[in-house]
Amino acid sequence: MVHEPAFLTGLALQLPFALLALLLARRLQRFADTIALARRRVAWPDVPARRPSSGVSVPRPHALVRAHAVRGPPHRSV
Repeated sequence: MVHEPAFLTGLALQLPFALLALLLARRLQRFADTIALARRRVAWPDVPARRPSSGVSVPRPHALVRAHAVRGPPHRSV
């Protein structure tokens, strides 16, 4: 298998693509670091927590959402 020309050609072509992928990954990492640094420098305003007013009714979750239903499957007689 090592002496096949297609194998050696494929093996030789992997190196340039691997180097290209490495350079692209490093460039993307540098770009992400630049964005993270810029976001740290900006003072973002604090968003106050919104609470519903007393006139708002919050719907109760359905029985199946709470994982214990009122009814089970029908009894199977043997």
